[in-house]
Parts: sequence; C-alpha cells; structure tokens
Amino acid sequence: MREVLAAFECAVEADLWQQRCPQVEKWRKKFTLDPSGTCQFCGKASDTPLVLAHLVSAELGGPHALENLLTACKQCAARVQVEDWITWKGKPRNLAPTLAARRLEALALSENHLLRTRDTARTKPYVVKLLQRRWQHPRFVVRAALTEHGGLLAFPQHAPIPEGIATLIRLNGAQPVKGAPRVFHVEAARFHELIWLLIDFNALVRRMDLDGFSDPTPADDGASRWWESYQSVHDIARRGKSMRGLAAPGPWHEKPMDPRSRRHMAALLALKTNQPLGEEWLAVHREADEAFLDQERKRNNRAWRSRL
Repeated sequence: MREVLAAFECAVEADLWQQRCPQVEKWRKKFTLDPSGTCQFCGKASDTPLVLAHLVSAELGGPHALENLLTACKQCAARVQVEDWITWKGKPRNLAPTLAARRLEALALSENHLLRTRDTARTKPYVVKLLQRRWQHPRFVVRAALTEHGGLLAFPQHAPIPEGIATLIRLNGAQPVKGAPRVFHVEAARFHELIWLLIDFNALVRRMDLDGFSDPTPADDGASRWWESYQSVHDIARRGKSMRGLAAPGPWHEKPMDPRSRRHMAALLALKTNQPLGEEWLAVHREADEAFLDQERKRNNRAWRSRL
C-alpha cells in the first residue's frame, strides 16, 4: 500500500504542474478590461492595476475564452483561482445575478464529464438539463486512481473542500490515509459509485495513471468511463448515443464489412470498455473484410463501365 500511495502522490504532483493558467493575449485584454476601473467580482475600485481572471479557473476545467474572463483586483483574482465563486461569502448582491449567469455560460464551455449512464444521453437539451443540476453545486477537483489495492482520492491542498463533501465520502466508505493529508482510501468495490456521486456534485475528477499498477476495472456498463470529459455539451450527447448498444459485438458486427468501418467500431468498443484496441478481433475478420472490399470495388467498376 505504501508503494501505491507514493506513486499516487507523484502522479498528483505531476498533474498539478500541468494545470498552469495560460497567458492572456493582448487582444483579449483589450476587449475584456473594464474602463471604469472596478473589480467585477467585488465591485470595488482598486488602487493597484486590475488583472484578468477566469471566472471558472483553468484548474477547475474553465475555458480560456472571453465568456470566462473578468477584470478583478489581485485579491479576488487569487481567490477565484482556488475556489468556485458561488462559495464566496459576502458577495455583492448587485453583481450576483450577472456573475451567476456568466458562470453557467462558462461551465457550458468547460470540461464536463459524461452522464452516469448511456441511456440518459439522448438529446442536447436533455443533457444540458442534467448538467445544470450538477452546476448548482460548487465545482471542485478530485484526483483519483484505482488499483488492485483499492481506490485513492486526493483533494487539492490549496483549495477548501466544499461543505458536505468530506462527510459524503466518509459515509460511502472512504477513510483518510494516515500521513497523507486530504487523501482518502476506498475499497475497489465502492470506488465507481463514490466517483459518480462526486461527479453528480460537480466534481471534476482527474484520473492518475500509476506506473506499475493497473486499473482492475472490468468491461462493465460504463463505470470505467468516469474519467472522460469533454469541452462541448454536444459531444457529450453525441458520445452517449454512439456508445449505446456497443457492449459487445453482435451478430451484425460479425458479417464482412469495410475494414475501416470495423476498425472504427473496434475503437469505439475500446473507448467504451477502457480496454486496448481489439487487434485479435480485427485479425480474425481481416481476410473476409478485404475480400468484401475487393468485391465492392469490382462492383463499382462494373457500374461505371455500364454508364460509358
């Protein structure tokens, strides 16, 4: 267990270095700076020059877009980098409705996980409705990994844990790890259910791949895809549709087809089951698929010759 914990802590530190906030281009500053010289978070005039801040920070999956950039004093900019704006106490009432609306716009362009089950991802309006239920809660980051020894969850040291989340994970069997602050251990059998509960409470879960320790998740009904996130709500709806009914190759998939179509199908299955690409399955059907493709080419050539 000590080796797993050491590998997990190294992976978390490496991921923290990768989540640096990018530089803001000059043209974005020109179109975003508030000419009145007031902070758009607290509404107060600042004696020091204002800076641009992300309403949903880059660490929380926020986009580097104009919809997510606001002018802020240095105190508010530092605070919003580690904490979701809706958790702030003493927010100005006159600015709250505007910031709440802009926060929803930014979250729609941010990283968002897939829905819990494939069957719920049907239409884009329905996906947005379900995602908005998540967005009512504060956005926070959890780094997680699953091995044969169980699951590990790590919360950032520099950001507060949202109210009620620590109680939620303890009620679902997670226990704090001694000597590792803000790191929790949970049994492998309860890991996926806890992860999806955190996602439903608007967590952005980042998967940590540990060298030397494999993920024992079987090819199940979609729980292994908890770590996938997308920038577009449309992609989430489209991905859910494409993955329905692809739990295993059926009778229709065993018939000869274009090799490119079969490889595309194998890639979808690999993404769904979190398994390597089925090269053996492709090799079994390669000869029949190539013969099918050759027949299709000959048929098309005969059709063109008949038109001449």
